[in-house]
Amino acid sequence: MKENSWRRLGVFLLLVLAVVCLFFLIEIPSSKAPHLTVIGFAKMADGLGRQSVELMDGLYDDVELGFIPSSKSDLKDVPERIQHLITQPNDNQGKIVIYESALPSPNEKAEIRLNRVLKGVKNNHQIRIAYSMLESSRIPSKWAELLNKYFDAVVVPDTFLVDVYQCSGVEIPVFVLPLGLDIASFLERPLKRSRNTPFRFVNVSSMVPRKNHEGLIRAFYQAFGDDPEIELHLNYRPNGSSRHLDRIEHLIQSLNVHNIFLGSKRLDHQQYLEFLLQGDALVSLSKGEGFSIQPREAMALGLPVIISNNTAHTTIVKSGLVYAVPCPTTECAYNKSLRCECGEEYVADVYEAAKALRYVYENYETCLESSSQSKQWAAQYQFKNLKPLYLTLVNPSKVVLGNSNELTEGCLTTSSEELYKKYITLTTPK
Repeated sequence: MKENSWRRLGVFLLLVLAVVCLFFLIEIPSSKAPHLTVIGFAKMADGLGRQSVELMDGLYDDVELGFIPSSKSDLKDVPERIQHLITQPNDNQGKIVIYESALPSPNEKAEIRLNRVLKGVKNNHQIRIAYSMLESSRIPSKWAELLNKYFDAVVVPDTFLVDVYQCSGVEIPVFVLPLGLDIASFLERPLKRSRNTPFRFVNVSSMVPRKNHEGLIRAFYQAFGDDPEIELHLNYRPNGSSRHLDRIEHLIQSLNVHNIFLGSKRLDHQQYLEFLLQGDALVSLSKGEGFSIQPREAMALGLPVIISNNTAHTTIVKSGLVYAVPCPTTECAYNKSLRCECGEEYVADVYEAAKALRYVYENYETCLESSSQSKQWAAQYQFKNLKPLYLTLVNPSKVVLGNSNELTEGCLTTSSEELYKKYITLTTPK
């Protein structure tokens, strides 16, 4: 009996040994490297998190995609067809890599963190592109160092950022490619024909000093006081400091008004759309913007828009379809998340903001006359309309060595001979 037990144990151990040997001898197939790897995270309430989603969804039918997470994702409102890319990452990087996450905080561990995701500095068998932005006049010098060392090019969402990055020390090519937006549900809504009673100004933004809630509240109070016929509705994302929130709440209380409403409801896509639809006009006096998404979405609805004339807002101001508030003063742009100063940001004039608020209120029917034009202008930022430029970035039909860095449909022009040669070698231009 005892001998049989030992025999069975011996057979079992031999089987285990055989399995272990097979494990090491047989090559287990790994996931195939895609053409394009997106490194980032999914979060529709965040500009960069949203960009990762829009990029993968927009190119899903045209390019073989892979995804590597840089941080935790939130699948809320993410299209179902790309969710498997996010939940089943492919660690094998493609020939084209687009880094869609914020660069690390510029401290002694910044390069370690970036290297952990990218697996080394730039090389000859990849084209690495950083999609990057900041909302002020300079980026950290450490960012410039990392971009030059780890990437072949940087893409920014607005033209104002080209000078910001180059003046901060970025030497690799800088391209402009706006954030592609999914605004079909905004554009399909009928034009607004009349005002609400009471009239409602709306604002949606993070509860951080850069968003300038204080300036907006003071301008609204200067324009309307406690008039019950005009309201200001502010919905914020509670990702700032409680001290700043306390200051804003105290300001509203000190004015002793009943027509300014501050809320922190977490809005999904439909709720956010309804919040804007309940308004008569959107107003943002932000001290700096990199993407400037909300004004475009409000314009897609045909709502009048009042914005501060700075940073990424300036592109919208140039449309001639919004009401621009001048920003005559600057202040130090301390980025709390990066823990460093990043140049300057720009402060809207409260008196001029109050004038703009009153103008829109008193001339609302006139303001609505340009609603159709606003919709048409905003429509150009749908991802489907920007898709040819994104395809050019990842697989151009033509590559030109020239005097600028520019994306047009099918053609990528670059002033960098090194980048030009990489595109010729690693992609299939005709």
